[in-house]
Amino acid sequence: MGLSLHDQTLASTREDSHGEKYSKAFLEDMLATAPLRAPIHQQHDMSLPTLGWINNFRLLPDPDQEGKWRLVGDIHLEGDAPPRDLHGYSWSATRRTSANCEKPRFDLYLPWPHYNDTALNEWLLDQPEDLGVGKWIKKSLRRLPDRIAGRVDPGRRRAGVGRLL
Repeated sequence: MGLSLHDQTLASTREDSHGEKYSKAFLEDMLATAPLRAPIHQQHDMSLPTLGWINNFRLLPDPDQEGKWRLVGDIHLEGDAPPRDLHGYSWSATRRTSANCEKPRFDLYLPWPHYNDTALNEWLLDQPEDLGVGKWIKKSLRRLPDRIAGRVDPGRRRAGVGRLL
């Protein structure tokens, strides 16, 4: 049977807890790349069982603030009630912001607040590898550990996650 929560806000154009705002175009891009059905993982940990899924993604005007937008979806939990330690949900995405060549072989995605560190971004782009640098946008209630997420051009090597120096 399960529990369904309809029209849940997943992201919006309002200022978030990190002091950042996303454009309607950013939300439209997220919507265009959203799967038909996204699994709900526990604490972004792929090794734990999923709790359910999100579907019916759509972009709606914010009824509480004129000119603002919400990316919403319908949340379906497999049990009849949310798990006791579930305090909400968050999302993550990666977006390249710069590169030191036309077709990077590697992409490094930095978590907040590091993706706003101009000196770090410039240092990374000054490396000899064909590199793209971007944001690992992972919105949750607490600050992330100092980690970076990486992606390698398909067919060359496997992607991984590493610690910042």
